[in-house]
Amino acid sequence: MSTIRDDIIFAKFELWLRDQSPHRLPKGPMGKAIQYAPNQWDELKEVLDDAKLRLDNNIAVSTCNANGANPEAYI
Repeated sequence: MSTIRDDIIFAKFELWLRDQSPHRLPKGPMGKAIQYAPNQWDELKEVLDDAKLRLDNNIAVSTCNANGANPEAYI
């Protein structure tokens, strides 16, 4: 179940991607990321439809910290 806030975040993200695309080199890291995101849009939208999925990774970071691992080592 999406919230209005989530819908707004994704709408702004989509607009930002469209705005940034002409200003980035297509083969540069940011250009590749901007091209990649729209190809994954359906998967990104699933986050809005499934309340069990979260937009953050706090659980993963907490689990790493609890096990004595450095979460930044995995990024």
